[in-house]
Amino acid sequence: MGLDQYLKAEKHFSAYSDGDKNYKKIIAIAGGESVADDEFRYAAISFTAGYWRKANQIHQWFVDNVQDGVDNCSKYYVSLEQLNELLGICNTVLADHDQAEELLPTTDGFFFGNTNYGDSYFSDLEETVKILGRVTSNEEFDYYYVSSW
Repeated sequence: MGLDQYLKAEKHFSAYSDGDKNYKKIIAIAGGESVADDEFRYAAISFTAGYWRKANQIHQWFVDNVQDGVDNCSKYYVSLEQLNELLGICNTVLADHDQAEELLPTTDGFFFGNTNYGDSYFSDLEETVKILGRVTSNEEFDYYYVSSW
């Protein structure tokens, strides 16, 4: 058991949107069955764009900045602006470790892992920078944060 965290990417398609004319090709690429025009109404593609394990400082940032302080393991929409903000904070703390406790503090919890500002803390930030570097350059998807513990 422990804190598992996911950044989910989703793309929604509608037969009623002119911008979704390639939906059949996209659904087929994703492994879905092809559908006739009169059968298609709505479809969605969802995948995990990022995963963390016991990165409690990242979790707490999402709780404070996305979830309005509510830590309830629900699914929350995250804007690209918010993801870019977290990316900037991670880069700042990686450049100056002395700012870690102020800008991206750890948080304790029964399944949340250690709260030290050591190697694993900074490794989590490096992984976060990799994840967010990929997703913040892609406006095709909506992003959602989900955690479980």
